[in-house]
Amino acid sequence: MSHTPGPFTIEGPSQRQLPNDLGGDYAILSPDGKIIAECFHIVDEETYADALANARLFSKAEDLLAACKAAALKLPMGSFELAYVLDAVAKAEGVEASAYRCAGCAGQSGR
Repeated sequence: MSHTPGPFTIEGPSQRQLPNDLGGDYAILSPDGKIIAECFHIVDEETYADALANARLFSKAEDLLAACKAAALKLPMGSFELAYVLDAVAKAEGVEASAYRCAGCAGQSGR
């Protein structure tokens, strides 16, 4: 399964609409304007999130994934940095990190 292709935009903050809705939430929109994620200002009665900061991060996830893949091509084989980047790519793509490594050579990609 693949992710929704970007670029993504952010819409918000939402305005108060109901008595117990304080607004301040943000939506992440696909290129065709459909909501693919939401960042809520109020997590629970005692926890408030920085919804705009979260929305900015989510909206750039596709760019960050592409940057990780590009960096992996330039990092030295067997390096900690390469292993770290490949682990992040594997998590983002929902696969086992071992899918990006050859047997017996941790940190090397199967490029």
